[in-house]
Amino acid sequence: MYSRRTILQHGSLTGAAIAFSGILPGLKATAQTTVPTRHSLGDIGLDDKDLGLWRDFVGYMKAQPSGNSVSWVGFSSIHGTNQGFNLCPHGDWYFLSWHRAYVSMYEQAVRTWSKDDSFAMPYWDWTTDRQIPKAYSDPQYKGKPNPLYDSTRTMSATQSLPDDMVGPEVIRGILSESDFQVFGTSKNPQQTDLDQSWIPRGGGVSGPLESNPHNRVHCQVGGQMCTATSAQDPIFFMHHGNIDRIWALWNQLGGVNTTDSLWTDMPFENNFRKMDGTNYTVISGKTQSTEAMGYQYDLPPAADLTTIAMAPLGGTLKSDYRAILGEGPAPEGLIKAVKQNSRAATALNPLDVSVNVSAAQVTQAIEGSTKAINSLGLWSSASRSPKQIVAVLRDIPPPTANTAEYRIFVNCDYLSLEVPTSDPHYVATFGFFGIAGDHEGHGGGHVAKEPGSYLVNLTVTMQRLARLGRIAGDDVVVQILPVPRQGISPADAAPITPGSVEVAIL
Repeated sequence: MYSRRTILQHGSLTGAAIAFSGILPGLKATAQTTVPTRHSLGDIGLDDKDLGLWRDFVGYMKAQPSGNSVSWVGFSSIHGTNQGFNLCPHGDWYFLSWHRAYVSMYEQAVRTWSKDDSFAMPYWDWTTDRQIPKAYSDPQYKGKPNPLYDSTRTMSATQSLPDDMVGPEVIRGILSESDFQVFGTSKNPQQTDLDQSWIPRGGGVSGPLESNPHNRVHCQVGGQMCTATSAQDPIFFMHHGNIDRIWALWNQLGGVNTTDSLWTDMPFENNFRKMDGTNYTVISGKTQSTEAMGYQYDLPPAADLTTIAMAPLGGTLKSDYRAILGEGPAPEGLIKAVKQNSRAATALNPLDVSVNVSAAQVTQAIEGSTKAINSLGLWSSASRSPKQIVAVLRDIPPPTANTAEYRIFVNCDYLSLEVPTSDPHYVATFGFFGIAGDHEGHGGGHVAKEPGSYLVNLTVTMQRLARLGRIAGDDVVVQILPVPRQGISPADAAPITPGSVEVAIL
């Protein structure tokens, strides 16, 4: 039987691949009429009704005194202020559900303010539309200041987001994750109750959705979008709308959210606000249905996705993933090695961490999983199911400045800033959202933010290196290379220091 990860990585039974929009070519997206449908900015005009309502609402809210709780600054302060992040969770498993409720708060506010219950928040599909949408990049609209424009952004109107950040291969990899806590960031393993302090504390392991397109788009746009006050830039909601759409698509493809009561029953107590100034509570598990939240996306119907849908997982983690996410003991046969670290990765001196997983173990894990049964490149069901080789970079304090992104390589003995992402040793790039000071005092000053951890999948890179005959020795060398942002010198690229690096074969 073909696994969901296998088919998403190598094509469906009809040879179709995930398209730029994250929807399979040839599958007609159908929108129901029961609830309003959110649309991509790339599919609507500047004078679209919903975009116009949103533009006018933003202008109205910006005109209110910033000290008012019902104002642009008042609403955005729920997410963060000049003093740092506030109630928003990052780096733990409430990331998706809290932000879905937060964007919905604004959507409901527009409906109340405009008295138009058909309003649906647009979103920015940055895989298809790589530049800042014109509705947001033009300083003026019809001869007047454009409320959707933010002069603090550092990304120009002609810059494009790169493939390794938002390209179709990145989105395919994200959608192929079979476990919610890898797809949507994991639980803090120390959590045992529903105390509110767990929401913004972090301490989970960020998977590819949060660590790559979420974090990196925030800081590629730059300005306020790369700070705790990011919700003051109206494009924040277009960005998070697309993150939310990817979650909805993952569910449509068969991805099952966790059923752990510490996630489903967590109340975000009075985290959200109505236009009359009253605050209200949303339960994390109640966000799982977009229709119940009052909107939907124009996704393909589930019946058209049967060839790539995975069997329901019941919201549980595979035992191997439980072990590396701190959820339980390692199952018999799991290969896992950890190397403690105290050295910093710098742009001029990349960090090499040698982890004791041998070439023989890697080769055994990937042999039989590189043989295709036909031209579609599907794994042979007669061979062993492909194993996954992952690395977890643990306990990394946020950098002191937003001056770099961080590329991961494996076994590259010539690594430098000149080595491109097309190099066979390249694995992935991740970024941080906010710097060290931004995360102090999360949750109104009562919660100390825990250092972040990041999971990267090494499988495709190791398969590529095996084909090239570049796997040898007794260690897998995981490498971190800080890459300075445009206009930043290598010496000023912020270093990072993981507390440990772990490699596991699942």
